Amino acid sequence: MASRGQSLRVFLCVVSVLIYLPYFYLPPGLDTMDKVDTKLQQTVMRVPFIGEKSQLCTAEQRRKIAEKLLLTEDQDKDVDTLPPRYNNERLQHWFRCPTASWIQKFYANETDIGSTDFLGISVGCNKGHDAIRTARMGLSDPTIDGNQWREEFHVDNNKALCSQDKADQAKVNSQQRKGEMHCIEPLPGTFSELQRVGDKLGLTSKGLVFTHAAISSTSGALFFPNVSSGMERYGIDRCESIVESRRLKCVAVPVFSLEDYVDKYVKSRGLINILQVDVEGYDFDVLFGASAVLDRTLYLEFEFHKVGNWGNLHLLDAVRLLDGKGFTCYWAGKDMLWRLSGCYFEHYNHFHGWSNIACVHRSQKKLHGIMEKVTNEAELLGAMHIGRLLMRLGMFEEASRYADYDYDLTTPQFTPDGRLLQVEYALNACVRQGSNPILSVGFCDGDDVMLVMATVSSTQVMSDNDDSDGAAREMNRRAQYRIIEVPVSSIYNQFKSTRQDDVSAITTSTMLVGLSGHLSDATSLLQTIYSQLEEEQSVFGWHRLGVTPTGHVANTITPLQLKTTETTARLARAVADQCQKHAFGGGLRPIGASLILCAVDMEWHRRGVAMCKTDPSGGLQSQISSTNDNEMILPQVMISGGASKSQFTLNSLIESKLKDLHQGGKMSSGRMTRKVLQSTVSSLAEEWRGRQDIASNISRTQHPVLPLMEVVIVSSKMGNFRLSESEISALLNSN
Repeated sequence: MASRGQSLRVFLCVVSVLIYLPYFYLPPGLDTMDKVDTKLQQTVMRVPFIGEKSQLCTAEQRRKIAEKLLLTEDQDKDVDTLPPRYNNERLQHWFRCPTASWIQKFYANETDIGSTDFLGISVGCNKGHDAIRTARMGLSDPTIDGNQWREEFHVDNNKALCSQDKADQAKVNSQQRKGEMHCIEPLPGTFSELQRVGDKLGLTSKGLVFTHAAISSTSGALFFPNVSSGMERYGIDRCESIVESRRLKCVAVPVFSLEDYVDKYVKSRGLINILQVDVEGYDFDVLFGASAVLDRTLYLEFEFHKVGNWGNLHLLDAVRLLDGKGFTCYWAGKDMLWRLSGCYFEHYNHFHGWSNIACVHRSQKKLHGIMEKVTNEAELLGAMHIGRLLMRLGMFEEASRYADYDYDLTTPQFTPDGRLLQVEYALNACVRQGSNPILSVGFCDGDDVMLVMATVSSTQVMSDNDDSDGAAREMNRRAQYRIIEVPVSSIYNQFKSTRQDDVSAITTSTMLVGLSGHLSDATSLLQTIYSQLEEEQSVFGWHRLGVTPTGHVANTITPLQLKTTETTARLARAVADQCQKHAFGGGLRPIGASLILCAVDMEWHRRGVAMCKTDPSGGLQSQISSTNDNEMILPQVMISGGASKSQFTLNSLIESKLKDLHQGGKMSSGRMTRKVLQSTVSSLAEEWRGRQDIASNISRTQHPVLPLMEVVIVSSKMGNFRLSESEISALLNSN
């Protein structure tokens, strides 16, 4: 019996050892380790274990998010009725380049950041702008200067995709802290520049650690490109193919799991205050190899993407993993957050666009409270963001109520009341405040048909007795012509003279085109005119350009008639069609320009004037008049560009002056042209001076302010010519 009892005691001892032995060999990061491994607890700090999951969103919170994404609960449940593609685009629009004001506010105002010293880790540091700003904020060290870093740092691809180099400096708390900020970068060229600038600015002595390595789920070695330093889209899969490996001159780089890296390179055994991960689609791999590190982390940021392993995973996988670690995660946007933990939509499983996630450990009550407050204000913040954009564009105040649905970001999407906001933006570019209108006047002077097109080219107020030299005055002129002379066709005329020999002449038909709005857009429409002209010349012949033979009569004149007005109308229609394609075509931006096309007929027995004006929506306004033989064409006016108030004022001025001319009776040939020219330039000058808040009753002896102008004349007899500055000044001074 004694031996049997002794054997039983031995058996129980062995079983006890086998049962409890695994607890002493469990890998770091498991919850049971917190209760068993007291030795490790003394060396490495961990955040308090939070057993409960994140709270579920309220019905009101889900409703607000669904409204923002244009989702309904039915759409969320039924994959076949998912919303259109722009719902994914709006997610990328809000969340691809976040502005983390919540974390900046926390560090600027709080002295208790959850630990005595600061520890930050940036995985995929790239150009270091985020790491420098985080180090300045976390260490509360004003000598860590992001502006100095930007000036010293130079790589092949210096531009930051999210303009991190232009972000404001982080505010510094009065209490400076000790600590570490790790900047981990695998690209050899980029790392060399990081280390060089860090040493030059003395940042390594202030707590910054630059490491040439990559972070993944396991440790080892991988190849990375050794060209194009600063490139932000080179991930760990870039050198997988032999061809790419040779082309990019790939070199081996050490790879660590985040756990192994922290054990080897991080001196502090305290809490990790901020962990930033940006590894081009392999962020989940980093999190998967960071179990024990996550147990020490208070705040986490990472990217979600369609590239790398993210393409085969759902965001829900990461959210659930982190929720089990005590984190609440949010979509991170521009000064706004939308909760993901406990507030997940099925639609997210079908979205893999470029976006960012921010997570806070729920043990950090103050930071968690700030982020929850930002979440509750997300809808308001989003409306304010678009509202500021609309205000900068000078759009109507009521347009901001459409911002929640991004009607102004998707070109062919109508608002509920039938508006296209992008077209309205383009219209606004053509009639913006401070721009100079273009005035066109067509009239008859005897048997000659005349056309005058003019606009102010001054960019600021100048007096005609300005003491500055001619070079300074010329600098005041707008650099580009806004009135373009387009030759439509040239013909060869042959007729009998009083002598025995024939007389030959070349007559050129010219159309004037006035450009309003964005000059680059206007010149693209001008190219449409040239292309249409070239096509008609090559395909249909000269007769389609308004050149039609009148027949042959023996021993008499055989002229060719130029119907330029018809050609002008066709070209204006082609321009309007091009504008309409851009206004309603999916993925095309509306053209922010308006053209005015004017011409006169050069016929022997027919007089005509054509004026056509296009707008960005594809609308076309035309005035085409013609008479026979001795009938006169009453002066007709068309104005393009300039603010609505400027157009109204200018129209009133020119109509009044032309009315006085018409009531003055018949004038001799040439005098009518001079009077119309004087009326045109004086009306433009008066309207311009009125916008400059200058009194219009300044006498000539007081040296009135005279703007620089463009004035072009087309005559059915004399052709076309552009007035010089001295000729325009003479017209202005003769009033």
